[in-house]
Amino acid sequence: MAEPTPPRRRFGARLRAALWKNLLVLALLEGLVRVAAGLGWLSLPPIEVSGFDRGHAEHAGDAVRLFAPDLDLIVRMRPHVAADYPRAVTYGEAPRSFHVETNARGYRTPPFELAKPPGVIRVVCLGDSSTFGMNVEADDSYPRRLAALLDERHPGRFEVINLGVPGYSSRQGLEQLRREALGLAPDVVTFAFGTNDLFWHRPLTDDQVIRLNQSRAGRLIFWTRGALDHLYLYRLMRQALPLLVQRSGDAPQLSTTRSTPEGISEAVVAAQALLAPSGVPLLVLNTDFYQVGAGQPLRDGAARAGSRFVDLVEHLADERTRRARELAQQLGLPPAPRRDGHLTFRVLAREPNFVHLRLRRYMRPELTVAMLDNGMPPDQVADDRVWTVEVEADPGEVVGYTYLRGLKPPFTKEFHDASGFTDIERRARLRDGGVDVFGDPLLLSDPTHPNEEGDRLIAARLADEILRLPQVQARLR
Repeated sequence: MAEPTPPRRRFGARLRAALWKNLLVLALLEGLVRVAAGLGWLSLPPIEVSGFDRGHAEHAGDAVRLFAPDLDLIVRMRPHVAADYPRAVTYGEAPRSFHVETNARGYRTPPFELAKPPGVIRVVCLGDSSTFGMNVEADDSYPRRLAALLDERHPGRFEVINLGVPGYSSRQGLEQLRREALGLAPDVVTFAFGTNDLFWHRPLTDDQVIRLNQSRAGRLIFWTRGALDHLYLYRLMRQALPLLVQRSGDAPQLSTTRSTPEGISEAVVAAQALLAPSGVPLLVLNTDFYQVGAGQPLRDGAARAGSRFVDLVEHLADERTRRARELAQQLGLPPAPRRDGHLTFRVLAREPNFVHLRLRRYMRPELTVAMLDNGMPPDQVADDRVWTVEVEADPGEVVGYTYLRGLKPPFTKEFHDASGFTDIERRARLRDGGVDVFGDPLLLSDPTHPNEEGDRLIAARLADEILRLPQVQARLR
């Protein structure tokens, strides 16, 4: 008579059988999902789509994802990517797309060696999409133009490396400085972050994500997710989960920005502290063209760290004001009347039109107001095709605005002519009693990024700032 199987052994046998059955079911489901994807019934990304790729995944295709997950930097750009991407906004004769190529290290900059060439002053540009060169060709980005200007003034003495990454926050920039830029032995570092810190909301701050990834548990989660991402079934579940959560009404709250104003300021101080032992100067750049409030903490951080602060938002605003005054003089118009607590808008419409101004304001309903060209205040000259309107605004308030064509709804936004009267939504802040732009697109390609002319002006300003640095002047003697 056979001895009875011990209960523990029977339990083990049942457990193994259950595991094999579940594995077979999962394998069958994985096969079915792969077949469905192969037949085009399902559309699944090959990897988890991050950042810039979310808006361009369909256009660029699976093979040219720009971003890959990164344990230390959250995401980073892939090496040897070459793709054309549509511009966020187009106007006038501006191209409808821009080309992106990354080098062997995953940056949109010419190839470079880790070892600095003898006698060369190396400038490393850290920043987000404005540094990367969003919506412009690589040669038109301000780091590339900066390199050309410095080489023109001091041939062969400068090397400019563009480490700009779309979507990066100041916390990612600090980590990038620590892990990559310091190893390049820079002589000057520019630090241009802030908009992404305060614009986007996430369940965790970037600092919390980076600290989690650097822990043992975080590393395990990171590598496990990377392994699971090779399974089509996992990708299908990941794609379906947001829909299920949305239907249940229990969607997670994106309760925090990726950083805080204090966090931006601390990142600047920490960046200068990393550079201090080698005496490398840090230029802190305000490129918050969308005006989410990053400029002041950048300025505060630079003051605390003893770094030089360069307000590029103000620089382009001053240039825009100068050009508007020149155009007013050409049209024989006096300066626009400016009243405290008001914004004055003027736009030149070279074709016969009725013009309206649409305003988007924080925590206020959208407003559309008719502009005047009848000589009644605030308009100055009747029938000169310069349309004017004045609106109330709070001190420091940021207003998004678009010029519309038409007598009544539905209005037409697009108006491609020499005036720059376009479909772009601009941003204005109450300054000096008002604004006067004549439809000028603010030297931006969209509400957030400089256009080719804006990048040219930024490069010229930075060339002057860099050549004034005592450390640079000493090297050039």
